[in-house]
Amino acid sequence: MFRRAIEAIIHFATERHKSIFSPSEAADIKSVMQSYGETTEQQKAVGTWLCDYAEHRQPFDEIKHRHTLNEVGDVAEGRYDWKIDRGRGGISL
Repeated sequence: MFRRAIEAIIHFATERHKSIFSPSEAADIKSVMQSYGETTEQQKAVGTWLCDYAEHRQPFDEIKHRHTLNEVGDVAEGRYDWKIDRGRGGISL
């Protein structure tokens, strides 16, 4: 799960025209964040660490870094939950 979350972040940050995570990518990221953080703020901190780790593995520019952090933050805040639920056939996390 961790590896898939990192790969999703790298793909998002390096893909030229990608502006949102797919449901499966968001689900992987959310799962990792929930494994290490109980509150939204803790999950956002985990998300920030994931982004930093992904950038260490595959550098990306500052604008994409900020955009990626914002999208990962959106995953932590539940803005992707409807996509995750729909992608899993309505099964909640």
